[in-house]
Amino acid sequence: MVEYYENEAALDAALKRAKTPQDVRKILQDLEQRMAPRHWKNKALAVLREMT
Repeated sequence: MVEYYENEAALDAALKRAKTPQDVRKILQDLEQRMAPRHWKNKALAVLREMT
């Protein structure tokens, strides 16, 4: 799932496809490692909070 680094719309699509909190955590970890914009990480955190 590397396509979500291309743009914010791709990130939104990847977060919608995430079925478990573990999927979202993996996306978040990848975003942190690649030093993605903070608001992208915040989106992933918001989705994670909704799932738990």
